[in-house]
Amino acid sequence: MSTGKCARQRLAPGVDRRRTELLLDADQLIVLRCPVGTGQGSGLDLLPTSNFYAEQALDELNERLATLLDAEVLALVGGLVDGVDDAIKDCVEDMVSRGSRAKLCVVLTTEGGYIEVVERIVGTLRHHFESVVLVVPNHAYSAGTALLLSGDAIFMNYYSRLGPIDPQVRSEGGRPVPATGYLARYEAILETVRSGNATNADVALLLQFDQAELYSFDQARKLANRLVTEWLAIYKFKNWTWADSEATRGNSRAPHGTRGEDRLGIERH
Repeated sequence: MSTGKCARQRLAPGVDRRRTELLLDADQLIVLRCPVGTGQGSGLDLLPTSNFYAEQALDELNERLATLLDAEVLALVGGLVDGVDDAIKDCVEDMVSRGSRAKLCVVLTTEGGYIEVVERIVGTLRHHFESVVLVVPNHAYSAGTALLLSGDAIFMNYYSRLGPIDPQVRSEGGRPVPATGYLARYEAILETVRSGNATNADVALLLQFDQAELYSFDQARKLANRLVTEWLAIYKFKNWTWADSEATRGNSRAPHGTRGEDRLGIERH
């Protein structure tokens, strides 16, 4: 099914539903929440339902977070797959067209996805906002961790989880494959063959790897590493200074952030 744009749906008189649902494939539902206007346009008036009250509660939390951080708020729940970057672009441009703060807060929960999609998302956010902070209430894995590390500030709690930066790449059959994991398996088997301890099964398995796919996987891994290195230096660590650290012991120097942050500059509460 094709990806839809940010849409407004009237749930009850005078109330706008702030949610866009994008059905990107048969079994993956992406929910993207971004604020929309409250203009008096035509719409379908429905009696309040449980969904309406859930949306109302989420909107209230959205407003509280916006006030607390003095920022616009955008929440993304789902995979970082094709179409999500376009949807975020549409929502952000709509947000900016109505007048917005200079800061954006992204509430992120994701299993990961494609690093190229993450690159476009970060480019969009940085084009329109001076500062971007990210909040992880649950988890941000794989390419989601890369997206998280593009923030000027990162907020997590004891329950939040990150994962290895392992971007997905489409295999020849169109199936998403974790690039770093795929390459690690190939390199392990190759090392076994080189050591002379390989079995016939190892050799047969090694020959099944497609060299073109391996190249694309390696390119995705290198792109992810390069982007994260650049983003950390430009955004997260831009105001950090080098200072002596008792933890380093000796003459080595370590970067220090603000109080309450860990070595990656992530604020945990």
